[in-house]
Amino acid sequence: MREGSDFQSEGELHVTAHVSVGQDVPYEEVWSGDVTDQISCTEVYWDDKHCAGKIKLETGMCLFDVADSFPHVSLAKSPDIEWKDNGPFLKSWVESKSWQAHLEGCFYNPELKAWKQAVKPQTWLGLRSIRIIRDCQLPNTACQNRPIPQEIMSQIPQELWAKDRYDVGLIKNCPEVRITPKSNYRPHKPQYPVKRDALEGITPVFESLLERGIIIPCADSPVNTPIFPVKKIRDVGQPEEWRFVQDLQAVNAAVVARAPNVPNPYTILSQIPSDTTHFTSVDISNAFFSVPVHKNSQFWFAFTFKGKRYTFTRLCQGYCESPTIYNDALHENLLSLKLPKGVALLQYV
Repeated sequence: MREGSDFQSEGELHVTAHVSVGQDVPYEEVWSGDVTDQISCTEVYWDDKHCAGKIKLETGMCLFDVADSFPHVSLAKSPDIEWKDNGPFLKSWVESKSWQAHLEGCFYNPELKAWKQAVKPQTWLGLRSIRIIRDCQLPNTACQNRPIPQEIMSQIPQELWAKDRYDVGLIKNCPEVRITPKSNYRPHKPQYPVKRDALEGITPVFESLLERGIIIPCADSPVNTPIFPVKKIRDVGQPEEWRFVQDLQAVNAAVVARAPNVPNPYTILSQIPSDTTHFTSVDISNAFFSVPVHKNSQFWFAFTFKGKRYTFTRLCQGYCESPTIYNDALHENLLSLKLPKGVALLQYV
């Protein structure tokens, strides 16, 4: 840790369980149950800015499942970050596969430039408490949604825009994805029955991707994982629409995944200049489908649709490496981008 770092006092040590901006009845019912929490610290992780103890929860595990974090006790931090930043960093450290033995019980991660040390497990009884934070009183400034002037829009090449909701691009300078298996095991899960309305709902999606070559026939793949259509949430009066979802959990468990490298939403927002007055966003259509998969690895995404076998030639939603691979490819493509002074571009997948 850097000199001048902030350290938690003994009375401030805690495990964050849940953050809510309003009443959360289901969580309240679980929280109020007759449970004795046992908390154990098994490892300590740190780099020059963060230090946290990895927590093993004997009971009440569901309470401490905080998004983009991992159960932990914050121990120290550098003055230029917040305590809540320790959670996302610990999550990436715990999930990393790049740890190398350094000294007895101590490991170093050259990719993350972080350390971890096993500690003698100690167990404590957890005391549940609630902390209420008052809303920040922000200036009441009107936020107006204004269309981008046509003279500016006309300067943007038309091929950048999706022609329809199923349109798929092909990202530049991205090598074809090769999947590394853990063993000779190839998961083969049968397709369970799908309701008729759901099957009809995803048929337009399937046919569009088949026509574009994103889906191809693949009768001889040793892998098969089920698809389960999910109806998108739409406002009343809007047309019904379905999402083509594939359950790739068995595939994810059978492959060697790259170390996760996804932007931390807690820290990227700090890149916005404090005097910013104009904001806009770009939704990249069917982003993962723009990344090609090597022909020798395409069989991993095989599925069954209306009794026939198919697979994807592009990266799939739900595959464990998709966010990291796409994030790296997008970052590489944006390296040469020069922005005007005072303009910030935030990339988040």
